[in-house]
Amino acid sequence: LELRRLARELAKLWQKRIVVEFSFNKPLEIRFKKRTTREQVQESMAKFRSCTYYDQLVLCGWCCESFIQMVQDFVDGHSCLLPTAEGLDIILEMCELAQNIAGIMELAEELLPLLVLIERVLLERRVDCVPSNLSAQLGYVLTAYISHNYYYFLYSQNAPNIVQGLYRVIESQLKSSDFCLTGWGRTIAVFVLDAKKQLIETGLCSRKIEAKRELLKR
Repeated sequence: LELRRLARELAKLWQKRIVVEFSFNKPLEIRFKKRTTREQVQESMAKFRSCTYYDQLVLCGWCCESFIQMVQDFVDGHSCLLPTAEGLDIILEMCELAQNIAGIMELAEELLPLLVLIERVLLERRVDCVPSNLSAQLGYVLTAYISHNYYYFLYSQNAPNIVQGLYRVIESQLKSSDFCLTGWGRTIAVFVLDAKKQLIETGLCSRKIEAKRELLKR
């Protein structure tokens, strides 16, 4: 019961307190909302740190599921809220504290296709924002944590799908000269270029990864 209560407290950080809210009525609006303080986040994380190793793993699993579900609800049209890069940062820090690096890779593999779908929703709704900007911010946070555990990543079975997924997130920015290649997108592109090269040269990936070198070097 206490564990469930803590999971709900943590999930509220990215479900309600630090979110991006879209108004799809005219005029279309994007609102970045932050209803929590640094001290409140630190207090919640301190409770997480005080848990046992196995309780931390359980909490990580529940929290990752809640994050994925929130994004899925937005993609399916059931919600107008999206978690922010800051919220994702909290979850991935939890995974690192619990030494759950496999959880980071699994979350990345599951989340990346949804990030591409987010951009389709925003395009269909004609939301006035830089293409792939929101999804690239989330992809950037994933890239940072994956880079911090780079050798684990290279040898994980998730690596090819993650590289492919990251490329898909920034593909629209790379392909069109009309789109702005943001700092988030550039960082992801550098990572994808290097990771693809490493996977191929070391023989860790036998399948083709569709990530065009000439676009990544833009």
